[in-house]
Amino acid sequence: MKILVTSAAGFIGSHLAANKLLERGDEVVGLDCINDYYDINVKYGRLARAGIQQQQIEYNKILQSESQPNYNFIKLVLVDKEQLMRLFAEQQFDAVCNLAAQAGVRYSLTNPDAYIESNIIGFTNILEACRHHKVNNLSYASSFVYGLKGALPFSSEHNVEHPISLYAASKKTNELMAHTYFHLFGITTCNICIVTVPTPIDKNKRPDLTSLIKASETIGKTQKKEDIVIYESTVYPGATEEDCVPILEHYSGLKFNQDFYCGYSPERINPGDKVHTVTKIKKVTSGSISEIAQKVDALYKAVITAGTHLAPTIKVAEAAKVIDNSQRDINIAFVNELAVIFNKMNINTHDVLAAAGSKWNFLPFKPGLVGWHCIGVDPYYLTHKAQELGYNPEIIPAGRRLNDGMGIYVANQIIKLMIKKGQTIDGANVVVLGITFKENCPDIRNSKVIDVINELQDFGCNIDIYDPWADITEVQHEYDLTLLRKLHTFSDYAAIVLAVAHDEYKTLDIKLNQQQVVYDIKSVLTEADATLSIKMIKKQLIRWNIWQEVSTNRRIFSGMLVVTMFTLSDKFIRLGKELAAS
Repeated sequence: MKILVTSAAGFIGSHLAANKLLERGDEVVGLDCINDYYDINVKYGRLARAGIQQQQIEYNKILQSESQPNYNFIKLVLVDKEQLMRLFAEQQFDAVCNLAAQAGVRYSLTNPDAYIESNIIGFTNILEACRHHKVNNLSYASSFVYGLKGALPFSSEHNVEHPISLYAASKKTNELMAHTYFHLFGITTCNICIVTVPTPIDKNKRPDLTSLIKASETIGKTQKKEDIVIYESTVYPGATEEDCVPILEHYSGLKFNQDFYCGYSPERINPGDKVHTVTKIKKVTSGSISEIAQKVDALYKAVITAGTHLAPTIKVAEAAKVIDNSQRDINIAFVNELAVIFNKMNINTHDVLAAAGSKWNFLPFKPGLVGWHCIGVDPYYLTHKAQELGYNPEIIPAGRRLNDGMGIYVANQIIKLMIKKGQTIDGANVVVLGITFKENCPDIRNSKVIDVINELQDFGCNIDIYDPWADITEVQHEYDLTLLRKLHTFSDYAAIVLAVAHDEYKTLDIKLNQQQVVYDIKSVLTEADATLSIKMIKKQLIRWNIWQEVSTNRRIFSGMLVVTMFTLSDKFIRLGKELAAS
């Protein structure tokens, strides 16, 4: 087949055009406008790997790949209808895969023209070109994103039938136009829909499937026979077939596994990880019947270079996802509890874990705050389903309770350190470095740093927050907190809390006076008063220095003992007396 792939310099388009379709034996023409919405050098890099060199690219000029004989590329904008029609006439395509679309929900609020031109006019031109040149096979990138980033439909207040961004409206327009052309002109459009909406928990820690239900309602209203609906959202086992399928049947009037089918392939992503990217993580797939399972598996194999694992049923795939994050949650809860115990014993938890890790089968987990929309949420989904079936889990909720309480524990440790240094807590200025859920990542969803901040505020502290990775507007919307645009001098604060290990913080030069407190949750800084894993670092270092001094010159220490007694803690005084007596 001869296939046109638009957005061929994009992430998905480049994999599809220059790899998977060619491997299948198809002849491919890649098309891209190569705009600068994001790093243009990344796009040129993808084209170069496909044998298309930047210096040879000209507008509306077909280039043959230097390394792939069945791959050609053209730089063209879809709003250029005249040249698009000429391209269709010359190439005589058998099928079109239209991935081109201006992305970004927030960007659409301030730059509507880009979305009208690319997503609506450009898509309509593709439909017209297919109609005029009798290309009856069209797949296109749709999306059920109807809200603002960070404000997707969590409740009935957010109606998916009334999009609140131009990006969302343009996608709904595409769906309407595609279905209209299908009915009027016989253009066969894609029959696979992938649902990737949020599945959070409510204030009572119960699963909130509102977005999933709303998306299913929307799909059901436009669903046709032989369609396949694939869910990627994390759910409890059984949610796809027990909660979503009845909605699809109700709104479509079609019969499950006779007229339409479903699949489930849970999202697998590690934000901020430049090595284990989406295509390099093996993906679990499944389908409602064997034939559909094979189709779903083949679809993801076309993109995921790490391969796939085909689960025997949808419920197995759902369960695999939810236990993945529950297992991690329990393991981190275990080392968090160890950190609390070892802190009381003045033992360095990192040293203990390093020693234990010398055995091949010891699992390398570290203490910390456990947030984000998956690991801090998914265990509640599994617990909910178990309780619904009459079983009350013990280990899963225990781990979640412990991890949920770590933010409060950290805040209380900070307050204790401030009191020991003679700080007045009420009205004390504290700066928190980092608010994202993990290092070198902009995602703030379900960040447990918020628990530390809230607890410190409850003690009466004034909190400043600085995070170069977080979006200021998003933090304000999500947590009603204002981020600093620029970091103040550390001398302004009674306490400095390093909450997230962003690379930008690793080179900070924090010069303190004796009254200030530094609490390094992630053990990034070379010097701090305490971390989650080490208690009272500075005092231990001071004690060691005194021991060395006394060991080498006891006479000097004896003469300074009276002065030392007024300046050191009781623990150090006892140590001094023992040494002087010996």
